[in-house]
Amino acid sequence: MTKAVKWAGKETQFFANDGTVLNGGKLYQYQTGTTTNANTYTDVGIGTANSNPMTLDSAGRLQQDVFINQSMTFVLKDSSLVTIWTIDAVTAVDQLWTTVAKTSNYTTLVTDNYKQIAVDATAGGVTLTLLAAATAGSGYIQAANKIDASANTVTLDPNGSETIGTGATTQVLRERNEGILYVSDGTNWQIIAKYWGDNITLATGNITLTAGNLTITAGNATLADGTLSVNDQDARTNTVSRPLTIGADTTGTPAAGIGTGILINAESADESPSNFGALEFCATDVTAGSEDTYFDILTRVAGAALTKVWRFIATGAFKGIMTHANTADRTYTFPDTDISQHIIQCVQTQTGAVATGTTAVPIDDTIHQITEGDQYMTLAITPKSTANILYIDVVVHLTHSAAGTMAVSLFQDATADALATSFGQLVSVTQIVNLKFSHKMTAGTTSATTFKVRAGTATGATTTFNGSGGARFFGGVFASSITITEVSP
Repeated sequence: MTKAVKWAGKETQFFANDGTVLNGGKLYQYQTGTTTNANTYTDVGIGTANSNPMTLDSAGRLQQDVFINQSMTFVLKDSSLVTIWTIDAVTAVDQLWTTVAKTSNYTTLVTDNYKQIAVDATAGGVTLTLLAAATAGSGYIQAANKIDASANTVTLDPNGSETIGTGATTQVLRERNEGILYVSDGTNWQIIAKYWGDNITLATGNITLTAGNLTITAGNATLADGTLSVNDQDARTNTVSRPLTIGADTTGTPAAGIGTGILINAESADESPSNFGALEFCATDVTAGSEDTYFDILTRVAGAALTKVWRFIATGAFKGIMTHANTADRTYTFPDTDISQHIIQCVQTQTGAVATGTTAVPIDDTIHQITEGDQYMTLAITPKSTANILYIDVVVHLTHSAAGTMAVSLFQDATADALATSFGQLVSVTQIVNLKFSHKMTAGTTSATTFKVRAGTATGATTTFNGSGGARFFGGVFASSITITEVSP
C-alpha cells in the first residue's frame, strides 16, 4: 500500500498578513510548479482525500490532518480569495519515495521527483531521457535501477548537452539490480550514489581500495575494459606478501578433490570469451591436521575443453628446485610412459691397467668370501637416500696361466659374503674370459660405501687382469669397469 507523510495537522494555525487569525481562509493544493490540482490525504494510508481547497475554521486552523505523497505547491488565500502566500516544492524531511515501472523509453516529468524508476529491459535496451535540470530545479532528486537479468542496458540520458556526473553525458546500467541516485543542481545532474547489482561490471574506470577489503558475497565482478591491480604496502624486508586471496567455501562436507582455482579467458577466432587456461589447487586429504593438496595447470589441447596437463605434488616438506643456465632455448621432452624411477646419480671407475694374482677361489656351492681371490677394482658411492636403488654393473677381462674355471665376485665394504658372482670357463691359456654381470640392491645408507671386485680360479695359478701372461693388451684401452647408478624407488 502506498503511504504518505504528515505535512500539517489540525492544530496548525494560519494568519493574515496583519497578524490576525485567518478565519475562513482557503488552502489550495497543486502539483509542484503547476496549477494542476493534487490530492492531499487525511491519513498515512491515503484512504481519504482532503477537499481542495481546504477551509480553515474561525480560529484559522485546519479542520483535518494533511498527508502528502508527492512534491506539492500550497497556496493560502483569505476568505475573499486574496492570495496571502505560495509555497512551492513542499516535501517533508522524511518524504517517502514512490516507485514506478518502465519497460520502454521514457522521458521523466516534474512529477517524477522522489521516484524510483524500476526498468525492465528484457524486451530491449531502454533509454530514460531526463527532464531538463533547469526545469527540474535544484534539489529535484530521482533514482533508477535495472531489474531484469538480460544483457540489454538501461541508459540515463540528460537533456541536450547536460551532464550526469562529472563530465559524463550518459550513465549506463548493465546488471540486474544495478542502480543510480542523482539530483539536479539546476544546471546539470549530480550523482549522489551508485549501487552494484548481482554482478559488478566496469566498462571503463577503476576500482581503488586504499585500505580495507572488497567482499562479494554473491555474484561476479567484471572489469570490461582496463586492468585490476592489487598492491600491498607495508614494511616487509624479507617475507612474502599475499595481497590477493581467492577462496571458495561449501555448504557440503569437504572431501578429497575439493579445491579452488583461477579461470583465464581470452578471445579466439570463434569464442569471446574463450577458456584459455586455469590454475587449480585441490585436496587429496581433507582430514584435520593432515591435509594434503596438489596444484594442477589446465590448458586447451586441439580445441577441446580445458584439460589438466600438469600436476605438482609433494610428499615431503622440502622444495623441488628446478634451475637452468641455458645459453639458448632448450626443449625437454618427456617420454610417453610413466616414470616411477629417475636417476639420482651415477659413478664409475674404468681401468686398463694390468694386474696379476694367485689367490684361489673355490668353485663349489658356497658363497665366495672376501678373503678368496684377489681384489682388482673398487668404487665408492654416497647414496642420497636409504630407500633409493643401486644398479651395479661389472665388466672384467681375465686370463689364467692354466685352463679351468674362473670366478668374479662383488663385495661391499668389509662384509664377508659376496653380493653377486659370475664365472667363465677358460679352455686354453691363450683364451681371454670377458665376464659381465649386474646387481640390484637397496642403498640402505646415506654414508659412503665401497664396492669391491675380486677374481681368481680354483687352481690358484696366476690370473692376469686386463691382459695375458702378466702382460697388458691393446695399450691400456682393453679396460674393465664398475658402474653404479642410483635411482629413486
